[in-house]
Amino acid sequence: MVEIMFAIAAMVLLVTAVAGMTTMTEKAVSEMTLEMQAVSIAEEGIQASISISDRAWSALTVGAHGLAISGTAPIEWIYSGTSDAANGFTRVVTISSYDADTVKVDVVVTWHPEPNRTASIQEQVLLTDWAFI
Repeated sequence: MVEIMFAIAAMVLLVTAVAGMTTMTEKAVSEMTLEMQAVSIAEEGIQASISISDRAWSALTVGAHGLAISGTAPIEWIYSGTSDAANGFTRVVTISSYDADTVKVDVVVTWHPEPNRTASIQEQVLLTDWAFI
């Protein structure tokens, strides 16, 4: 009888441990997926800023910007507002002066992996106006 009770207790502990590990693994995978999406959104912000600078250096105005796609042909990236948001992610592209012919582009993406927790990632690049040099 004692052996049966011991076996049942061991099985309950094993099932509880496996269930706990499964839940933790699912949460970790979910958070990694969200972080990968955020990195992709930040990289898109960097590439959009490079595209804008290639088209019109003067469009790289100092300040916080959101991104949008122009509604007219040819389709191009433009700065719009102070941030842009989609699918639970918010992106802010901040342009700051670095020197006479270079600007620093910071892209910060934030999201909420849980209701009361905010996560963020940041990417940055220096862009130079080669026509100026």
